[in-house]
Amino acid sequence: MGLQDILKKILDEAKEVIKKLEEEKEQKKQILQKESDEIEKKALDEVEKKAQNTFSSVEKKTRSMANREALHEMLFVKQNLIKKAMQNFCDYLINLNENELNQIFKKFFEKITLNNGIIFVSPKHESLVKNLTGNNFEIKSDDKIKGGFIIKNKGSEIDCTFENLVFSEYKQEFTSFFAQKLNLL
Repeated sequence: MGLQDILKKILDEAKEVIKKLEEEKEQKKQILQKESDEIEKKALDEVEKKAQNTFSSVEKKTRSMANREALHEMLFVKQNLIKKAMQNFCDYLINLNENELNQIFKKFFEKITLNNGIIFVSPKHESLVKNLTGNNFEIKSDDKIKGGFIIKNKGSEIDCTFENLVFSEYKQEFTSFFAQKLNLL
C-alpha cells in the first residue's frame, strides 16, 4: 500500500465521517425545526386563545355596557313621563272650576293654624282666597304663582302652591301613583 492509497483511504474515511456528521446535522436540524414549529404553533394557539378570551370579554363588557345604557335611557324616559304626568296634573288643578277650587282651598285653610299674615296668590284665584280668609289676611296678587297660595307670617311661610304640593310635598306619592297608572313599574 502506497502513500497515495493511504491518503485516499484517509480521505474516503474523512468523507464518510463528514457525510455522517452532515446527516446528523440535518437530522438535528429537522428535529429542531420540528420542535420550533411545535413551539411556534403552541405559542400561536396560546395567543389566539388569549385573543379569543379578550374578544369574548370585550364582547361581554360591551353587551353589559349597552344593557346598562339602555336601562339608563329607559329610566330617563320613564322619569320624564312621570314628570310630564305630574305637570299635567298640576295644570289640571290650576284650571279647576271655582267650586272645586273653593273646596280644595277650604281644606287647606282648615289645616292652617295661622290667623293673620300675607297671602300671595295668583291673580286668577285672588277673589276666591279673599272670600275664604276674611279680613285677617292681606291678600297680594303674584303672577309667579299659577295655582294655590303662599302664606307668610312673621318669619314663617306655608307654601300651598300646586307646584310645591305636587313636585315637593307629595312628590313620592305622586311619582308612585303615576308610575303605576302609566304601567312603568
